[in-house]
Amino acid sequence: MSRLDTNWIQRRDNTHSHFHLSRDLWRQSIDAAGKNYHNHRFAGNRKIYNVLEAANESRQRGNDEAGRHYYPGKSLRIQNRVCKTEMVVMNFLTFGDGKKKSILFIHGMASSAMLCYEPILKYLKDYYVILAEVDGHSPAAGELESLAKCCDEIEKYVKENLDGRLYCLSGFSMGATMAVELIGRRNIEVNKLHLDAAFLIKMGVLTKPYAFIFCKSIGRLNRGKRIPKFLMDSVMGKDNKSVVEMLYKDITSKTIKSACEFVYKYDIPDKIRDFEGSVLFWRGANEKYPEKSAALLRQYIPTLRDIVFENMGHGQYLHENSAEYAKGLIEYLAG
Repeated sequence: MSRLDTNWIQRRDNTHSHFHLSRDLWRQSIDAAGKNYHNHRFAGNRKIYNVLEAANESRQRGNDEAGRHYYPGKSLRIQNRVCKTEMVVMNFLTFGDGKKKSILFIHGMASSAMLCYEPILKYLKDYYVILAEVDGHSPAAGELESLAKCCDEIEKYVKENLDGRLYCLSGFSMGATMAVELIGRRNIEVNKLHLDAAFLIKMGVLTKPYAFIFCKSIGRLNRGKRIPKFLMDSVMGKDNKSVVEMLYKDITSKTIKSACEFVYKYDIPDKIRDFEGSVLFWRGANEKYPEKSAALLRQYIPTLRDIVFENMGHGQYLHENSAEYAKGLIEYLAG
């Protein structure tokens, strides 16, 4: 794996130029946040704690079982939102200069923020990047209860840290569905919306069977077993290994069912018709449901641009062609 070799990321000496975050470190961070919560629960105003500052300073090293990725020291901040009456464990990873134009990314189901977006971070040094870690998709967060509540938390984060404004909101798969929800709520300002394989088609009575199949498939993968190729090809695109390689292995059936309940029954908010920003929809030619989703969303936003990538399945362009993916995204951001 290549390291993020840019001036955007600060380095110290060769011995401690990078560090990994282990699951134990993540859990220690949450324990620390919990203690802060109990110490400050009656203090009054809502607070944000950067619970990993100590880790950043000491440059601790470990292994992140979600993907064994490098986390450059000073560029990483993980924020836990501590409220007056309840502890919310949704995390946000930030990279770069907060004074630059902001991009907030929301990852896909059964993956993680870094597994999805780490490959493109080094190309986005001219932007302030925020990665939202959806509950149930990170060792630092508990089970996913509701994607709608996660959207609430993203809104709160943007309002409290970015004055309620984003230059760009980008989502992949489940994250793209959440991005549509955030735009449709009209509670934050967004200049540009970037959707990669958004799932906006209601499955109706097939919701529970699909969720069941999804859970069983993830279980097989986690046990080192294969999913029948014809099934993978029909759902994810022919010979597409990206989804498997981006899999967050600690995902639980409860989290998957909660996510499916939101995604497979999703209704596009009618207020999204009032969105005045630009919308770019990316999808692979081998993706059936994103094609239908793009056509449906265009009924609400006629100016939507629909870009199709030949010979690509679900997540394939992001995972296997990260340099081109980042280049296309930057061109969209600059336009």
